[in-house]
Amino acid sequence: MAIQTINTDIAAEVNITARRNDSFVYKFSVTNPLDTTAGLVMNSGQTNAPTYPVYQAKMSIVDASTGDVKLNLYTSFFQNTIGGIVHKVGGTSGTEPKATPPTATTIGNYSGFGHTAAAVLTGGAIDFYDSTAALGSLAVIKVPFSYMVFEPGDYIYDFQIRTQVNGDDINTIEYTTWMFGKFTLNPDITSV
Repeated sequence: MAIQTINTDIAAEVNITARRNDSFVYKFSVTNPLDTTAGLVMNSGQTNAPTYPVYQAKMSIVDASTGDVKLNLYTSFFQNTIGGIVHKVGGTSGTEPKATPPTATTIGNYSGFGHTAAAVLTGGAIDFYDSTAALGSLAVIKVPFSYMVFEPGDYIYDFQIRTQVNGDDINTIEYTTWMFGKFTLNPDITSV
């Protein structure tokens, strides 16, 4: 009998290079896996709380040598595995952390600015507002220069999607890593 291998990891390896103190923008389209002639509608609401988005995302940039998180990027609204709010635009503390730039000793957290698509909370550092059924519609990761301030060097990252498949049934939450790879932050010569 021949040896067989099954790989259920769908994540694409995408290496990113950015520059310290520069704004970061990355746009990508998502094709609907059930219809390759259409985009994936990522700005729809959950049935249990229609304003909560079905698709939420988090991207973490981590020091490759120490494993220390440097920066977490979020959609404008992000829940944990039991439905609690982890991060949202306008959060001030506690379970809804305030957005904070990274420093040499603290992790940065950024969820950008919120807006709505048909009453669904969208926007954020990872924005699915324009990710519609139109083939080639775009999702955007956007980070201002004031959050790209960690030390230049080699990092790793991954980009994970949280999907609330069936209303308020916590057992239907799916987590899928879509992208991962090296994140290189080049030094900035002209300071701001």
